[in-house]
Amino acid sequence: MKKIFLAFFVLNLASRVFALEKGTQLVIPDKVFIGDTVEVRYIFHSDVNLLFDDLDSDFSQLALSTDFRDFDALSDRCLVKSAGISRSASDYTLSLELVVWKTDVLDFPPFDLQALVLKSLPSGKRAASGGFWVDLEPIVVESIVKANGIASFMRHKPPILLPGTTGLIVVLSVLFLLLLFGIFFFLMRIPSISDFLSRVMLSATMKKNSRLAVKKLKRLQKKSGGMDDAQFALECQLILRAFLGAHFKEDFSSSTTYDLSRAFNRIFLDDVPIEFDRFVDIFSRTDYIRFARGKVDSEFQKDSEMDERKNLVDELVFTISALGREVSRKSVSADSHSQGGSL
Repeated sequence: MKKIFLAFFVLNLASRVFALEKGTQLVIPDKVFIGDTVEVRYIFHSDVNLLFDDLDSDFSQLALSTDFRDFDALSDRCLVKSAGISRSASDYTLSLELVVWKTDVLDFPPFDLQALVLKSLPSGKRAASGGFWVDLEPIVVESIVKANGIASFMRHKPPILLPGTTGLIVVLSVLFLLLLFGIFFFLMRIPSISDFLSRVMLSATMKKNSRLAVKKLKRLQKKSGGMDDAQFALECQLILRAFLGAHFKEDFSSSTTYDLSRAFNRIFLDDVPIEFDRFVDIFSRTDYIRFARGKVDSEFQKDSEMDERKNLVDELVFTISALGREVSRKSVSADSHSQGGSL
């Protein structure tokens, strides 16, 4: 039994030694330093079909897997980036691309090339099984410090500027600082900007409200010839109520003259401008004309010296237009004063 086991061991060892093919190794570059990318080409001859069987005779080259236990054994000394094998007749070329990061001798242990081929074959491809061992020659990784006789490393030099770039860098730096200042200033001024926009919108709304009221009054005057005094007085009140409602953002559509007077006192804190006092007088006069028919002075006066309807419309047009301009001017000037004070 022992003789049979010994004979089997000797035959197995003999087959492995027989398959350990000696070839020619080429290392590029000749001198290898830490961090270099090194190409190792191992060229050998073998009558053993390593890549394909008779059914795959067109398969003459193969990219090998780098995830291989014999490559991983030297992972602390180098990295196998890529590997491949090609065949021309009975000549094979094994190529390895390495990145080395330790000095001294880099020596791959003998590895089974056929096992690596079988591991790397794409699906549908077949190759003969059996061991085929390759032993690469050691690679000497030198130290660049020792090779050049450097005793100490030189200090880093500052980056070299191209001619004319210094001024450009200064200009860009200044522009960048101005941009940062502008952004900071804008962020600080957001409340003022918001207030300014609100005032501008308010001014535009007031102007539009005034123009609309004036337009309605002029249209009323043109068609007033077919109206009696009570109807004309009612139309004047409707136009004036709409203007005041939009002006103060309140509903005056059903307010009496007394209610309007109280509302003005509340809005202006009992310091009612003369224009709004005059509006109260106009409402009192038009109420009297509407509801006191047949009584003394219950009609609009019209003779060669006076046309009360025309005078009423002209007064309302003038007052409403002045109010629209005054609100706009005060809005803008108030915003300018607030900005000047904050600056």
